[in-house]
Amino acid sequence: MRKLKKILLGVLIILLLCGVGVYIFLRQPIAPMDGTHRLTNVSAPVTIQRDAYGIPHIFAKTKIDAMRALGYITASERLFQMEMSRRLTQGELSEVVGDKALKTDMLYRSLMLKKSSQRMLNLKQAKGLIDSKMWAEMEAFTDGINQYMAERPLPYELVILGIKPRPFTPLDSYIMTGQMAYSFGIALKADTTMTEIAKKLTPDLFQQLRNDRLSTPITLASNSPDLSPLWNLPEFMPSFDSSNSWLISPRRSASGKAIFANDPHISFGNPAVWFEAHIKTPEFELYGHYLPLVPFAVLGHNRHHAWGFTMSQTDDMDLYRETIDRDKKTVLFKGKSQPYDTWTETIKVRGHRDVSIEVIETPHGPLMNSVLDQKDLALKWAFHRVENDPLLALYKMGEAKDIKEFEIALKDGSAPGLNVMYADPQNIAWWMFGDIAVKKNPNSDLILNGATGADEYERLLSWDEKPHEVNP
Repeated sequence: MRKLKKILLGVLIILLLCGVGVYIFLRQPIAPMDGTHRLTNVSAPVTIQRDAYGIPHIFAKTKIDAMRALGYITASERLFQMEMSRRLTQGELSEVVGDKALKTDMLYRSLMLKKSSQRMLNLKQAKGLIDSKMWAEMEAFTDGINQYMAERPLPYELVILGIKPRPFTPLDSYIMTGQMAYSFGIALKADTTMTEIAKKLTPDLFQQLRNDRLSTPITLASNSPDLSPLWNLPEFMPSFDSSNSWLISPRRSASGKAIFANDPHISFGNPAVWFEAHIKTPEFELYGHYLPLVPFAVLGHNRHHAWGFTMSQTDDMDLYRETIDRDKKTVLFKGKSQPYDTWTETIKVRGHRDVSIEVIETPHGPLMNSVLDQKDLALKWAFHRVENDPLLALYKMGEAKDIKEFEIALKDGSAPGLNVMYADPQNIAWWMFGDIAVKKNPNSDLILNGATGADEYERLLSWDEKPHEVNP
């Protein structure tokens, strides 16, 4: 009996110590909600006040100081989300969660988010086109994140997974915009599905199924067959599904002021997709909704105007069936053979050997062989255009002081495809953001021919040709 009591006492002591240890472990990484914290590289003290909803309001002497504080406070709440988002978009999830994320890593390595973002930055740097003020703010933002990581304990999620994040850089922010652009595109799923259906139906029946012409005589029933097995690409982040928005002109409102409403339809996630924050300096003020790795507000309002987004559902992704000669390392393009680019991506997999995949880039884009069952399909995507700079667009939208400056800002991005809604005290407006291609082949929801040139784009619409409306 005495021996049993000693055993029970020992077990209780162990459980108590474990409980205390777990309590200390869970309490330690909690984000600081008050107090004074020393940040280097700030020109003057910065004050951060949280309102009743926990939303941070940042008051600073300069915008650079405010951006550094924004990075710090965002990291204090969302560091785990930021690190996992970075790993998702750069194809590094398997390194920490094992082979269940391998297919996802293969997808994101093949999507070339990092490579195309770096390519765009390299070109701009070579031509001296980097906006120095914007870049300084991006560096301040990531410096704030890194200072938080250096001085505070890591969130327990990262500790459990054994992750020590490397320092964040502005390139990480650029790559993150690719996730939003990818979640808007459906070609990898829809174009392959429609092509398989087209093989099994007569042209007339297939046209009725598509129901994309005014001449189509029937409307599809709501009880469509379940095609979900064909839509099985893995997703590790909430998707940007649609949205709605509406505006009322100041000329038509009882108050004489514009009325603006924007409702982004984004899948639920925990933590949430958006990070809400308010920045105020003597020269600048903005209240916005941010993606945790993106330093510039995606939705928001400043002292002059408000803006928001909905999906335009622009068809800015197409799949081309390529004719590849692997012995000669060439691809048939517009009837002629030409070299393609190729490299090896090595994916670290927790608990397993590294996995290497070959990525081939043709004139249309990367082959998606590691993801799709059908081989040698190249992804042509507006995000890959070397001129695409969505972060510059977001930066300028927040900096704009009138409708003309705001419209100019929208010309810097090729993807994602968006409806941009705008209101200021005198104006309301709607523009379509992103590339819109004029295509030779009207059946661009099918897999296209990459060899002959018959299915190439004719051109991109100019800015003035894109759908828009100002003060209707």
